[in-house]
Amino acid sequence: MILLNYPTYVWQQWHGTMLYWAIIALGVVVNVGFARWLPKLEGFLFIWHIVGFFCVLIPLVYLGPKNTAEFVWTSTADADLWPNYGIAFCIGVTVNTFPFVGYDAAAHMSEEVKEPSIVIPRAMICTILVNGLMGFGMILALLFCMGDVNEVLNSTVSLTSGYPFIQIYYNATQSLAGTNAMICVSLVIVIMAHFGLMAGCSRTAWAFARDGGLPFSNFFDHVGHKSQVPFRAIMLSVTIQVLLGLINIGSYYAFSAFVNSAAVTLYITYITPVILGMMKRWRGEHIPYGPFQLGKWRTPINVFAVVYTLFVSFFLLWPSLEQVNAEYMNWSVLLVGGIVVISMVWWFVEGRKSFVGPNIDATLHRNTD
Repeated sequence: MILLNYPTYVWQQWHGTMLYWAIIALGVVVNVGFARWLPKLEGFLFIWHIVGFFCVLIPLVYLGPKNTAEFVWTSTADADLWPNYGIAFCIGVTVNTFPFVGYDAAAHMSEEVKEPSIVIPRAMICTILVNGLMGFGMILALLFCMGDVNEVLNSTVSLTSGYPFIQIYYNATQSLAGTNAMICVSLVIVIMAHFGLMAGCSRTAWAFARDGGLPFSNFFDHVGHKSQVPFRAIMLSVTIQVLLGLINIGSYYAFSAFVNSAAVTLYITYITPVILGMMKRWRGEHIPYGPFQLGKWRTPINVFAVVYTLFVSFFLLWPSLEQVNAEYMNWSVLLVGGIVVISMVWWFVEGRKSFVGPNIDATLHRNTD
């Protein structure tokens, strides 16, 4: 957005880190000082998300230069990054995984929700359906109304910012004010989404510490008596985020590797309970299901989830081009391996001694109060 309005501006990596830290600081203020307002802020964000979708879609479709259906559905773009179209397709598919990472966010707040066994699955499914349909609609609008793809990708704004949609918006509106307004729709969503992400991350860390699964669990499982907020768990999350920002100053590619590895590790956590549940069923062991069940579709859905998750996790670790060097290598594979090794070492050294599992009785009591 700055690059669009000030063409002479020279972007530096530390500029992005400062903006990143500013969003983190705002998230701390909301989660610590105004935690009771968080549900209302999330409700406002939902309305902004729906209304903003149409505020972007309508001018884009009405004003943007049009492409043919043949271009959208049958044409391919060869960037010569991978000569094999099959591998290029598999790597390209992984881009679709990032918008859906975090659909489990509602589960992180389950201990603060009444009737979570019903409400949480419903929220997760509605999130995927609503955002999936809206995302697909927006992709079609961008493809049909982006104009010449090479012109968009090779524009100064796209090459400098890394966000071609900014140029697409400008091509449609031919107005800085209109483009800025359309960008602000997404910008507000990104900033406010961080409030909920910080809340969910801190609750996950707090719950894991409460159950003895983290180093220094006795310190991080603390909850403020007046605020009823896990301040120490919040600051643990904030500290890690701030340190990641320092990595971005040194190397954008190293920072991207951490972001990419986060997607892989999240998918590992998604697939683990699915695999364990399938193993228990195949062994004939009893599983106490809740009120929300998949019925006869349980096994086919589980199998598809396992296959798809393994597929995208595998290709998320591939580099984006065939001829790689140290700078363009996808170091996520090293980070994921390191995380797995460190986690296993911690488990065998201390974790298996201190981890006691969730306190089911206490959780049920809180959810029914």
